[in-house]
Amino acid sequence: MPETQRQEILTLLKADIQWLIKQGLMDYSLLVGIQRFRVEDDPTVMQEEDSGLLSMYQSQVTFGAMPTGRQCWSFLDTEVERRIKVHVQNREELERGAVNRIMQSIEQHGLDPRDWEFYLEGVGADNPRKSVKPDVQNARSVRVKKDTKAFPRIMDVRLLKKNRDRPCTLLTISVIDFLQTWTFKKKMAGYIKVFEANKSTVPPDEYGERFISYFTRCLEKGSYLVAEPGCPETPPVVKPEGSWAAGDSAKH
Repeated sequence: MPETQRQEILTLLKADIQWLIKQGLMDYSLLVGIQRFRVEDDPTVMQEEDSGLLSMYQSQVTFGAMPTGRQCWSFLDTEVERRIKVHVQNREELERGAVNRIMQSIEQHGLDPRDWEFYLEGVGADNPRKSVKPDVQNARSVRVKKDTKAFPRIMDVRLLKKNRDRPCTLLTISVIDFLQTWTFKKKMAGYIKVFEANKSTVPPDEYGERFISYFTRCLEKGSYLVAEPGCPETPPVVKPEGSWAAGDSAKH
């Protein structure tokens, strides 16, 4: 996500977790929702060609189902196409090993191969095309033509972002299941799982610090992302000043 939004989310998250630690709460989780929309979608206008049917994005806004408040962030992916180069040693590597070579090059450029479709360019045009598909999940294709030019050589690859038709992203984040206190039962579970490296049954302060550390690593900066205007603001959630006790739920 954009760095400004990342910092905002981490600031809010750290403040919330510090409050949960003070209340002696643990064993909570982070719920993350991701929705993608076309940039040209306008939630305030119904196009005539829609024949009376609203898009999902338009209907959510129109009928009030779109999430609101500080937990929503929207951003635009501005890099939906890129070109890289790969070094091919011989014709056999071109026909059988091009996929692995391209995937390695994508990773060397700091990109995730799962996010991109790729097409090999710059080969001879005299013979019919051959399609080479890697034996991996969400197979990507490399368009190859038989070629008689000298090897080794550097070849061009065209990358297309898989979400290029819907580059606008709405991210919704919320801490859930945060009512578990550090009870005797949880303490006993922690002793029983003593040899478990990453157990969840740890004291509130340790749980909270690990929670923040983990999601600080998970939420990454995207230099190719631009922050979009956020959702409408809603009144902030009011938290009780003291510790929670039985019967407090009716007061808050």
